Amino acid sequence: WSKAQAEMKERKRQEKQVERDFKIPERRRQWVQEIMPNFSELRNSKQCKQLCWLGVPTNLRKDVWMRCIGNQLQITKDLYEIFRAHARQARKQMEISRQRALESGVSVDELEQD
Repeated sequence: WSKAQAEMKERKRQEKQVERDFKIPERRRQWVQEIMPNFSELRNSKQCKQLCWLGVPTNLRKDVWMRCIGNQLQITKDLYEIFRAHARQARKQMEISRQRALESGVSVDELEQD
């Protein structure tokens, strides 16, 4: 690539970024005024899918993804915290086991076979 080609490529990249930035408020408006109030009807629409691919505005992501994914398992915040604590404890136990294995000269692979 010549310097001129590299500069042209960078200029085009910047122009595309500016164009995307100008479209963000319009996409946010579409989410807030059109999609979210009628989400159950528009969930599988071409417009909703396109907006998802273009990116969900940061301040709407939590609500959009909760509606898209749902909560079929009915996981509450309390249940989530319980499982999170279990995962942390399991991670700590695994780290302790690995450290003991290193200290005793046993390989991690041998530990995992037990």
